[in-house]
Formats: sequence, structure tokens, C-alpha cells
Amino acid sequence: MKKLFTLAVILCICLLPLTAQVKLYKENSTRPYKMQNTAERRIVTWLEDAEIEVIPAGQFAVIEGSFKDGAFIKGRDVALHGYTMCKYEVTQELYQLVTGTNPSFFKVDAPNGEDKMKRPVENVSWYDAIIFCNQLTCLVMDERDCVYTISNIKKENGQIRSADVQIDLKKPGFRLPTEAEWEFAARGGTRGGWEYEYSGAKRIQDVAFWQPSSGGVTHEVGKKEANVLGMYDMSGNVSEWCNDWWVDGKIPKGSADDPIGPEKGDRKIIRGGAYDSAAQKYCYVTYRGHLMPFYQYNYQGFRICRSVLE
Repeated sequence: MKKLFTLAVILCICLLPLTAQVKLYKENSTRPYKMQNTAERRIVTWLEDAEIEVIPAGQFAVIEGSFKDGAFIKGRDVALHGYTMCKYEVTQELYQLVTGTNPSFFKVDAPNGEDKMKRPVENVSWYDAIIFCNQLTCLVMDERDCVYTISNIKKENGQIRSADVQIDLKKPGFRLPTEAEWEFAARGGTRGGWEYEYSGAKRIQDVAFWQPSSGGVTHEVGKKEANVLGMYDMSGNVSEWCNDWWVDGKIPKGSADDPIGPEKGDRKIIRGGAYDSAAQKYCYVTYRGHLMPFYQYNYQGFRICRSVLE
């Protein structure tokens, strides 16, 4: 497969090569992250190591679709604006620091030499993931930066069953990636690697824990090879929630500017393979799955991103 994409930049400034690692206190940030106590320092330290600038502020990429499957199908042109994404899936350690809880199934008996708290958090619903994003934003940024406005919450057995959620991508807080943002980063962004079926390699064993290589358990994040952009585990370990609703598996053709999917639906998009993915196709960067937003499974986690505003 041949990747076809062009880059466009506001005011005709050429798009410079992306920096694989960004600092949290760069000049174009909306505000520096807060570090008022030990927990917040640990959180910011994790973010400082993990956050990668996929598309810099003030710039955007236009991807001319040329693929049969995935977000960038033939006949669809997608424009994506500045955003960062964490190179790791959210870990149990980070989730517990932010929320005070760890719902994961795989809490003990990590494989030899691995840190059990650095395994990805799993057994989290889509609602759990967006609440985490808001809580993280409040801790290290400000409440007014939160992307999600959540109302009309209905619970069963202590878990959110449904809620009304408004998503404002113009806010600079932490959030789940859109499906297009997820796939763009998984493929390698502007750095190449779009010919690979998996995120960063032709061979699944180089970049992913899947069945049977996983041994039936999750693993510490970052143990396999990263893709060219620096992203880990986007073809395995745990599948990841995205912002978008799934509607009959259809992606519309035509031009799309920062697409966020349908306004309504009953299932949310999931992307990426997991430790229990028995078929390699589930680990492809183009594979699209879906789950009810209240489902919690031990193969389902997430990673976070945020819009980079000028």
C-alpha cells in the first residue's frame, strides 16, 4: 500500500519535522501544568515522558484517502489539526494516581521483570475513560479546560449505564482521540510507515502482545518496539476507546475537517489489538471494532491525547 498525504500549514509555513518528544512547558501551551503536591508531580512526570506532539500547533495535515479500510478510505480527504498523544496506554499507576481506584483485572502476577502497575489499565468503560480525562485535566490544568460535559447520568450497580456527553475539541484538556487521530498516530503520522499493516512493523511479533505471544495476560507498556512516531502498543496489549460513535460500520466519503463521527449512536469505536486477539486482522491499524460505552472488559483500555491550541 502506498501512502498518499499532503501537508498544509497556516500562512503557508512549511511543516517542520515533528519532534518525537515534547516538553510540557513549551511556549505554545495554553498554560503550564500544575504540580502542587507529590501526586501531581508524579502525574506530570509521567506525562512529560509520554506526551508526543503528533501535529504541532498552528499546522494541519491533509490525508488523501487511498486505502480500502480504516479512517482514510479512498474517496475521503481528512484534515487534522494540532494535537498531542501519549505514546503509552494509560497505566494502572496513572489511573490510580488520578482516580484513587484501579479497576483492572490483571493487578497481580506480572510477567517476570515487569512492573505490574505499568501494565495498561483495563476493565474500564468509555464513561470511565472520559471521566478520567476530566479528572486529569482538573488536577494538572484547570476545570475550565475540560473537554467533556457530562449530564443526566444513569447508573446501575454503581456503574454508569448512560449519560449525555458534550465534547468540545476546542478545549485544551485531556481526552480520548478521535478515530482519525488514533489511526494517523498509529500509522506514524507524517514520519512514514504507512505501508505497514501493524503499527510500526510488517511483523506483528515486533510491535504487539497478542494471542498467543502474550501468554494470556497484559504486559508492561512500552516493552515492544515503537512505531516511527514513537507510539507503543497500538496493535496489541489492550484495545483502546475512541471518541467516535459507531454507526453501521460506515465511514462517509468526501472531505472531513477533524472528523468526530456521528452525533449519536449506541456503540463507541475501539481501535487496536489486545493481548487476547486471536486473529492478526484484529491488530491491523485499519481494524475497526465497537462496544457499548458502558461495557467493561479486561482487554479494553485507552490512551489520551489533547488538542494543541495556538
